[in-house]
Amino acid sequence: MESNIQKLIDSSAMSKLQYGTILVCFLMNILDGMDVLVISYCAPAIAKSWEVDPEALGIVFSAGPAGMTLGALFTAPFADQMGRKKMIVLSALLMGTSIMLTAWTTTVTQLIALRFISGIGIGSMLASTAALTAEYTPNKSRDFWVSFVISGYPVGAVLSGLVAASVVPASGWQMMFKLAGLASFVTIPLILIFLSESIDFYFNRQPNNGLAKANKTIVKMGFEPVEAFPPRESKTSGIPVKRLLNDEFRISTIQLWIALFQAFGCLYFLTSWIPKMAETTGLSMSLAIYAGTVFNVGAWGGIILQGYFSSDSGLRKPLRCT
Repeated sequence: MESNIQKLIDSSAMSKLQYGTILVCFLMNILDGMDVLVISYCAPAIAKSWEVDPEALGIVFSAGPAGMTLGALFTAPFADQMGRKKMIVLSALLMGTSIMLTAWTTTVTQLIALRFISGIGIGSMLASTAALTAEYTPNKSRDFWVSFVISGYPVGAVLSGLVAASVVPASGWQMMFKLAGLASFVTIPLILIFLSESIDFYFNRQPNNGLAKANKTIVKMGFEPVEAFPPRESKTSGIPVKRLLNDEFRISTIQLWIALFQAFGCLYFLTSWIPKMAETTGLSMSLAIYAGTVFNVGAWGGIILQGYFSSDSGLRKPLRCT
């Protein structure tokens, strides 16, 4: 974002537009949590209906995170060219379509393919909403607001668990996927109406009529409009990831990658398998789903606390405690 605008955001009280942007991003991460965890809540019913072994479900569970990785690494960066708002809409369409179609799958192969596709949308959504929130929030509270938006993920997992506990035993697992897909489609008009495009995108890409659109957002935040875009900065050569691996950042980058990989690996293992393991021990299908739901209630509290403490002490200390 243009430096003067960022300084104004850092030094001013947050506007309704900024709070609205945060809430829409929070809502989209609720959808992320719903769409990721719906397969875990439906897994016991699918396994019983199709008479498949747990090994086959392991591949299904892995397909979603694999797609999320691809989406976050390779799809989400296209938001720099097309705009974060458009990327969020595209991600919602991809999520809604693939989740809805899952209700009509009849084989494990079809299920794996659709879980992978939905994972691409989920990963793109997660990265885009976090980046957009960071752009619209002041530096002093940015860590908290980004954490708040990400906390929509376990909220969505909890809500989908509560719904699944009633819907799956009564109406079948297919109905749960239909409802989750419909929820994604319903949010698209909310994105189009209430979500603001990245000002950073307008200043960097300078599209046709971009100045007027940027000023409309800037004025809504209570700032004076800008008269013209600044000159475009020449792009630095080289691949950005390579710059993260130079002598200055190499050790810290590798440590961060390893820590996040292990943390997310543990997280997705637990969230994917808790309902199935609970059902295997003899719990009813509803209680097995509730077991996974309770886990995500704790996850929401942990994310909020981490965001609160990181605003004062930075991210390193709270992450060490976890």
